[in-house]
Amino acid sequence: MKTAAPKGVLILSNDLLTPFAKTSDYLAAALERRRIPTYVRDNAEARLLTYLFSEEMAPKIPVAQEAVCDAMRELIEHAAIDTVLSLDMNWYVTPGLYIEDAAIKSIHSLWFDDFRSWCTSPFNPCFPMEGDVFQQHVKHPKVTHHFYGDSQAQEARLLGVPNQRITRLAAPRHLIQNESPCVRTDKLAFIGNPGFRGTPHEGAIKLMEAGAEIDELRTFCRDAILQQPDIHLVDWIKEEPTINNLLAVALEARRRFPFRPALQILQLAGTHYPRAFEFINEKGIILDLAFLIKLVNRYDRPAFVHRLWKRGWIDVYSAANEWEPYGVEALPYVPFGDLPEHYRMYAAHLNAPNAIRDATANEKLFEIAACGRLSINLDSPDVRSCYDPGEITLVDSLAALEAAAEQVLQDPDGALAGGEKARRRSAREHLWDHRIASMFPS
Repeated sequence: MKTAAPKGVLILSNDLLTPFAKTSDYLAAALERRRIPTYVRDNAEARLLTYLFSEEMAPKIPVAQEAVCDAMRELIEHAAIDTVLSLDMNWYVTPGLYIEDAAIKSIHSLWFDDFRSWCTSPFNPCFPMEGDVFQQHVKHPKVTHHFYGDSQAQEARLLGVPNQRITRLAAPRHLIQNESPCVRTDKLAFIGNPGFRGTPHEGAIKLMEAGAEIDELRTFCRDAILQQPDIHLVDWIKEEPTINNLLAVALEARRRFPFRPALQILQLAGTHYPRAFEFINEKGIILDLAFLIKLVNRYDRPAFVHRLWKRGWIDVYSAANEWEPYGVEALPYVPFGDLPEHYRMYAAHLNAPNAIRDATANEKLFEIAACGRLSINLDSPDVRSCYDPGEITLVDSLAALEAAAEQVLQDPDGALAGGEKARRRSAREHLWDHRIASMFPS
């Protein structure tokens, strides 16, 4: 039986004041095309209040909470809003808001981040709640959590989140309508940062310069995590020495199976070292260990870019300082409004996931395809589930990457033909309109 369409949707975002992608606007446009009244609010003001009151005026936090709640409930009443659609958990502001409001029938969290990153970032949670209250809100029957990767969903299940589904990311509809010409067939392009923003290991840079394969870099990361543990890991191993064995097995498994969800690997390793697994579970650090396992893939994206940069085959667009440690000279970052023209400017683009997200079907996969351009991707189940070979290019090594890039440069018309296939697939299946229709089928 079909559910009733929302009478009004409140989108809660954190992107309106940033120079980057405006996913909230894309979602709002898709809802409006279905004739569903939609309102977008950014949580920046609430987060600013959180910071001010927590740092300087703690006794006045209840007053600020009340002011935020009153403003949102007034909007809900006057706009007849019955549904909340939130990027990540931007609906999680203060106890009771939305959850206890009878007018709100459903809350949808569309996750881009992972639970660990979101909960540990000082910029995300608004007014603090006790752990049990947080759990009650996250698990409330009104709330459905949408994840674009299996690993994200598994991390949520670990926290006992019952209402969840896989909802892939997508492209905004206006991208498929862009007809800007391809004017660069002498190079590919990559638009983005290196992923993990920590200072890279000197040894990893040397390996890239020496032409090391991607598996060698994953092996390097495996060893670096064990041989150069951070202070937290050192303390945990002191308390429970078998954690070192558990982690060693899990890291090697990730090296061999680089797209197996980190948490799944950790749980399987835990069957061999139950005492260590029980310790990390009771200590509440299981997601911290999963994060370390993800770092085996830390240099996948930088190695992809670096290999083609050395050949002089790629233009990189990003903040210059982020790529300097890798010896890559980046062109200025592309504002979100200029992305379609930059995607269309080149016959093909490099696309590599951020290892920290542990999900490979990222937004760029869909955006490049919607613009009718070929993307070269690491071969992973997530990516294969969205596009077929011929619509995109899949590689499993840096040598295969070089061969694919060289083919694009020798036959740009073939790359453009593949990109056109990807655009048609995107128009059928992978726009935000399709995701909204899936969430609200009536």
